[in-house]
Amino acid sequence: MFTFTNTVPPATGRLTIDPRRAEEVADACIDNPGEWARVPITYLYPDIEGADEKKLVTKCRNLAGNIRTDKIAPFNQYKTEARARGTDIYIRIVLTQRQRRELTE
Repeated sequence: MFTFTNTVPPATGRLTIDPRRAEEVADACIDNPGEWARVPITYLYPDIEGADEKKLVTKCRNLAGNIRTDKIAPFNQYKTEARARGTDIYIRIVLTQRQRRELTE
């Protein structure tokens, strides 16, 4: 027979971002608007820990591009800038005055 599910598992060999950690980073960026958060790629992708540096750098570049194009939740809810530098990703959430007021209400 067959079964139904709400999610599809990742393709073999692919890694998925840790949603809890991504939410923590987004919340920290919101608490510090306009500042860059330096996040090791292994923090957002704990499964990649121990991989060679070339793979980490590539993953970091891909993630930065995906965040910039609003493909990664929760970063796609706000205007987010992302830059890859080595095995770290720098993330900044830019909030307007109106968005800041709405978040504090």
